[in-house]
Amino acid sequence: MAATPERNLEREAKLAVDDGFLAPDLTTSADGLVERSTREAVHVDSYYDTPDVRLIRAGITVRSREEDNRTIWTVKLPMPDADVAGGLTRLEVNVEAPAGRVPGDAARLVVARVRTGSLRLVARFRTLRRTTTLGQADRAVVLVDDDEVTVQEGIGKGQRFRELEVELTPEAPEELLSAVVDTLAGAGARAAEPRPKLAQVLGQAAAESPDLDPVELGDDPTLGELVGAALTEHVRRIVDHDPVIRLDLDPEGVHQMRVATRRLRADLRTFRPVLDREWSEPLRDELRWLGRSLGAVRDADVMLASLVRCSACSRAAGTGCCSTPSSTRPARRGSRKTPIPTSPRAAPHPSWWPNRGRSFGERCATLTRIRPTRRCTG
Repeated sequence: MAATPERNLEREAKLAVDDGFLAPDLTTSADGLVERSTREAVHVDSYYDTPDVRLIRAGITVRSREEDNRTIWTVKLPMPDADVAGGLTRLEVNVEAPAGRVPGDAARLVVARVRTGSLRLVARFRTLRRTTTLGQADRAVVLVDDDEVTVQEGIGKGQRFRELEVELTPEAPEELLSAVVDTLAGAGARAAEPRPKLAQVLGQAAAESPDLDPVELGDDPTLGELVGAALTEHVRRIVDHDPVIRLDLDPEGVHQMRVATRRLRADLRTFRPVLDREWSEPLRDELRWLGRSLGAVRDADVMLASLVRCSACSRAAGTGCCSTPSSTRPARRGSRKTPIPTSPRAAPHPSWWPNRGRSFGERCATLTRIRPTRRCTG
């Protein structure tokens, strides 16, 4: 039986240091800080991406780590709305699986970006990591990793660098991050751009715009630029909210994807005179199916929220009416794990992007590259 993926919200800052850097006494960073433990380990990280490295260009990494005779696969998704000051916040999803091939639990989180492409090894790192754990009030609050990294295989082979990662535990207050970073900076560490190690190794290739980059309109846009800007915005919202739905992070993800799906379908109808209908009309049919699938779960979300509010009011009033059935939430969550049907007429669920969804996603991505040349008038 496959291991259940584990989730963690990673809040960290990165600093660059030279080989001769000596760590200061970090317990002086804040009142009550103590050094709880130190640990040294060697691990090998293998990073996977598409040939055009579209994942890292979007701030996403897929990695396997070999350590202590185990292989842990990790997908890191950017969470820009939760970024800490001067740092980087990412949702980390971990699953234990054999090395060599990206497991399904990891691959499905990026399938909306990979689409009909494939994941391949792009770089392999060997890291000597020295970890210092800082505690406060009988709990671990900060992990300071001193990493010496050597690129063993793939792009950037032979590169070597050293960096520090300062990471907060889930219980730690955000201000501790800047306090520890300031102490390290005072000893000679330099602020580094908050980006994954893979981005540092890939350099300019990782800095290229994402494949679903927003279209900026000038003062005199062509019709193609106008169409591309509108369609790209909706496609980006669909793709961005795919992992939100898969991980059941927020019911708002269903709503946002549903809105984007409906607006994309409406725009395809509006722009019908300048599009190839043999290509766009089947896509509108797929969008109708997806919208209905999302609508079924959105309706369940709204009903559940109403039941929860009603139950809270009933408890406050001391009545027993409108109590929320205890099985409602687990059943609703379980529905998202049901495989998506292959027919639009089957019962809908949005855990989608199987074979059908991959090709649909590629057609959606193609929308963002539409560039008719006629100028807008009127």
